Amino acid sequence: MNETFIPTLTYSAVANPAVSDVAQHVYSAQASLPSHWGVPSQGNWLSRDTDLTDQAANRMTACTGVLPSCDEFPLASTHQGAAFSAAGDWSAVTVSASANSSQGGITGAFYTSNRMVEGEKFWVKAILANGSASW
Repeated sequence: MNETFIPTLTYSAVANPAVSDVAQHVYSAQASLPSHWGVPSQGNWLSRDTDLTDQAANRMTACTGVLPSCDEFPLASTHQGAAFSAAGDWSAVTVSASANSSQGGITGAFYTSNRMVEGEKFWVKAILANGSASW
């Protein structure tokens, strides 16, 4: 076991076109938010937050008024979500319901396959349909 390894959660519009709205949001957010969340060269990893109350607070903070299908970054399932980050250091946009659903499946599979438990760190990479990567 490599205790220094930090896995990467990837939202690829190339591999999964249904997630393209989310990939675009993450790509833009990583470039523009002050903390550049999830980008290794910036050193600001995300950490999993399994507390459902925290996740609800993150969603409420980020998604109030963002209808009908809100995508927030950093993810609601992280300690860096909107309820725990400074104003202006998180983003929320409307995405298609299918993109949001695809993101949920990708994220859940990532957490399961990497056996991610409370507090574990990870990076996030977005790949747009044209192949451009966020890092």
